[in-house]
Amino acid sequence: MGCMKRPLVDAVPIENFILSVLHVIIGIGNTLIDGFFEWIEWRVEKLTQEEVVHRNTVVYAELEVV
Repeated sequence: MGCMKRPLVDAVPIENFILSVLHVIIGIGNTLIDGFFEWIEWRVEKLTQEEVVHRNTVVYAELEVV
């Protein structure tokens, strides 16, 4: 049927918004970890693009099995 009445509150004022610090920290941490792993692939492991593609294919295949 959908919404039949007007909402009690049509917007949340910015003063009443609570920022989830944990989620912000997790997001920043994930970005840092992804960048670190890319740096390792590029500088330490020195993988070619073909090797990266093959490794990712294996990882995706393993995830589909699970």
